[in-house]
Amino acid sequence: MPAPTALRHRRLLLITATALPTMAAWALDHHRLGTQLTAARRDPLTGLPTRDEFTTRATQLADRHPDDTILLVVDVDHFKDTNDAFGHAAGDAVLAAVAHRLRTWADRHHGIAGRLGGDEFTAAARLQPTSTLAALAELQHALTRPAPWDGRQLPVAVSIGAAPTQHHTVAQALRAADTAMYATKHTGTPRLWGPADAPALTVNGRRQGRRGTHHPAAVAAPAGRDPR
Repeated sequence: MPAPTALRHRRLLLITATALPTMAAWALDHHRLGTQLTAARRDPLTGLPTRDEFTTRATQLADRHPDDTILLVVDVDHFKDTNDAFGHAAGDAVLAAVAHRLRTWADRHHGIAGRLGGDEFTAAARLQPTSTLAALAELQHALTRPAPWDGRQLPVAVSIGAAPTQHHTVAQALRAADTAMYATKHTGTPRLWGPADAPALTVNGRRQGRRGTHHPAAVAAPAGRDPR
């Protein structure tokens, strides 16, 4: 008869052999779920956080540094013209270039970049009031360099609006930044939101003329609390 120690060893081996497939399947499912959750939080073309993930991380940044966190909205100008003239692959190259440059700038200013959807991007960064306009001008210059694609250089134009998070929620700051961006559209000069900026006309919560705003009625939505 086998010794008790040998029996216990055999039973342990049997239990381990039986449990291993279940543990491996659980680990695989856990990894797959984690991968899916990560993918859902990242834009597949640019690798930037999507709106919800960006909002979460920007809120954390603004909560830690309320006095010097700035929210930006960046809109790629004439994007449809690029798609029409060169095709969607060229348009994707422009979006990827803008995303990479925006992320590089945000990293340098201890912030985060994100993609709101389509040709709309956003960023949160820590900027001192005395250097905000210079930093935004630096970003404008970086984003509007031509984007290489298929042996040619594609023109890039953007409009940038910004707003402080001080006395704003992140959602309100994003809306104020969007208002500032709309006010400076196609001028080539970034704009920092001020209380005198009038909110852009919106339909279904989006600026008039954007996708999803085909209904004829438009209403003005508030830009958020007055930060004074």
